[in-house]
Amino acid sequence: MAKLHWSFVLAKKEDLSKWDPTETINLFDSAEEKMKEATEMWEKLEEQRAIELKDPNAKKDEMSKRRKKQGIGAQGDIEISPEEAAEQAAVMRSQIHLFWGNMLFERSQVECKLGLPGWNKNLDIAVERFKLAGASEADISTVLKNHSSNEESGDGHGKKVEALNTNVWLEKEIIEKHLA
Repeated sequence: MAKLHWSFVLAKKEDLSKWDPTETINLFDSAEEKMKEATEMWEKLEEQRAIELKDPNAKKDEMSKRRKKQGIGAQGDIEISPEEAAEQAAVMRSQIHLFWGNMLFERSQVECKLGLPGWNKNLDIAVERFKLAGASEADISTVLKNHSSNEESGDGHGKKVEALNTNVWLEKEIIEKHLA
């Protein structure tokens, strides 16, 4: 939502020196809070799944009922090995870090463009998230080159498209790495 809101402001060619960024910043805050909550929920479910996979005495009916209650349904009835579960968890963890890194990267671009303090911190945390997701140094370097802090004077539209394409490329590279 925050990225969409920001894109709308840019499309309307708002005078950023007179524009109030509060709503956009609040949307970024909300997105980050929801990421934290969702990550905590997922980690708790993963812990429970790991316990169930390790416990040979776990009752299948209880596990099935709990999965259905959690909305997993029939797909949750498929038995997987602890190794497969660990691999799925690793892929999901990478996706979380990548998504969170992209959100922070976009936030840092908005804050940088507006001259707000803290954009460097959000960019640094985004880079850490990319590393945790398994992105290579070359991929991260490419993304950083396209950050708005490196924009030349002018309208910067070409740079924005390049940055968007680079983020999509980074996501694709990480997903392919985990699926290989």
